[in-house]
Amino acid sequence: MARTTTPNRPKVPERAAGTDGAPQSRRYPRIIGGTCEFCGVIDANQPAKLQYRLCPHFADMGPLACSYCDKALDPTDVIANKFVNVADHPENPDKVVVWCSNGPGNPGSKCEEKHLKRFSPSM
Repeated sequence: MARTTTPNRPKVPERAAGTDGAPQSRRYPRIIGGTCEFCGVIDANQPAKLQYRLCPHFADMGPLACSYCDKALDPTDVIANKFVNVADHPENPDKVVVWCSNGPGNPGSKCEEKHLKRFSPSM
């Protein structure tokens, strides 16, 4: 029986001999005020807080919500008022991890701290 592999995706050892590291994942452009930082405004007839849904980076993800924010907060308001980071989940390629922050040079976001604590390697 022939063994099948996924085309265009080279197999890489989980851990190469002699190297240390942590799981890594793909990062997407940040969402700033609801707009993709790479694509900007796509449809001027749509509100800024919804522009990311029209962008090809996020179009197939649907509405996003911070993975760490209180469930009582409106995700649309969080996306409109924070810097939102999105990355593939390092252990589950079918999911994304979403976390909000106060932006560059403005540390102190509880969600960002929770995210770093969750995914930073132990020293």
